[in-house]
Amino acid sequence: MARLVSVLDDLESQHPGFRERLFDDQGELRRFVNVFVADEDIRFLDGVNTDVADGATVSIVPRRRRRLTPHQPASSGATLSSTLTHERWGQAGTA
Repeated sequence: MARLVSVLDDLESQHPGFRERLFDDQGELRRFVNVFVADEDIRFLDGVNTDVADGATVSIVPRRRRRLTPHQPASSGATLSSTLTHERWGQAGTA
């Protein structure tokens, strides 16, 4: 088992610059980013100190603001998500 912060640190070491897209200058998760561990929002768990079990899925999903127009159905648009699977202590692989 690892803490989410360790998984994200490992991701940063594999992809430099990734962390600055997730966290602001104060080290807080940016408000337009949602992070889930095993489909649970980390904001309702222990934040970046949430435990990530071996084999658990970590999803990083940008929060979107949408304005609907009369010509735009509510289901239109696509979201970008990055999903990581914690394989073992300190390692993350893309899934």
